[in-house]
Amino acid sequence: MSPRFFRLLLPVMLLALLLTSCNYIANKFTDQDDAVARVNKTYLNRSEIRDIVPKGTPARDSLAIVNNYINNWIRNQLILQHAEKKLTDEQQDFSRQMEEYRKSLIVYTFEQKLIEQTLDTLVTEAQIETYYEENKSNFELRENIVKVIAFKINTDSIKAIKLARTLLKPDSITDLDALESFCLNRTQQYIISYDVWYLFSDLLKMVPITTYNESLYLENHNSVEIPASKSIYLIRFYDFRIKNGVSPLSLERTNIKNILLNRRKVELINKMRDDLYQKADKKNEFEIY
Repeated sequence: MSPRFFRLLLPVMLLALLLTSCNYIANKFTDQDDAVARVNKTYLNRSEIRDIVPKGTPARDSLAIVNNYINNWIRNQLILQHAEKKLTDEQQDFSRQMEEYRKSLIVYTFEQKLIEQTLDTLVTEAQIETYYEENKSNFELRENIVKVIAFKINTDSIKAIKLARTLLKPDSITDLDALESFCLNRTQQYIISYDVWYLFSDLLKMVPITTYNESLYLENHNSVEIPASKSIYLIRFYDFRIKNGVSPLSLERTNIKNILLNRRKVELINKMRDDLYQKADKKNEFEIY
């Protein structure tokens, strides 16, 4: 190899060595060896997606989950980096908002601990009834409701149909176990809701009742039999309420309990804040300039 050729080759060798070193350093500091995706100078590393796939997930589903995560990460990074370029440093300064959020979280966490440790969660039936009577106008019934028993029986089961008619007579429900046994063994479908309210719209999903005026229908039918293909529906209505009236207490009991508990929470927090203010005032712990 001539000295002149070596002098020409030396810069190329040095440049290649320099590029190799730079790539090595870049890999060391950016973990490119472990990267699964890149947006400009930001990398998504394998360690960041290690736990996103639930254990036991089939391989095909796992691949789809990972690909979806990577694609979403790329899209989010693109919009983030684009926004960072378009916004000024002042527009990107959220230190004040972050500090306010931190303070709010501290206060919220403290108040929740106070509620957990101090709040009286016992709500008596008398308290529920009192609230209901004093606020009936606030409890509007949104749907027609019924108390009902309904059977769907095969038309070939003559004895079962006869027994069903007996069971559906007024004041005939004396043995709940026998009624349940009949429903399980002799009917195709059934609803037992003679002592609790049931949405009329849910009943219509089971029973082929045809009516253009639900209110009028309920007012004029105590019991009804509806023949269908190879089946017959036997229904008795024990009570009903029309929508837009006052919702019965039994439907609102849980709602009222939550209302009373929320009211206690507010009162507890307000009292704590007032007490804290009064104590600090007496100790001259604050001033207004």
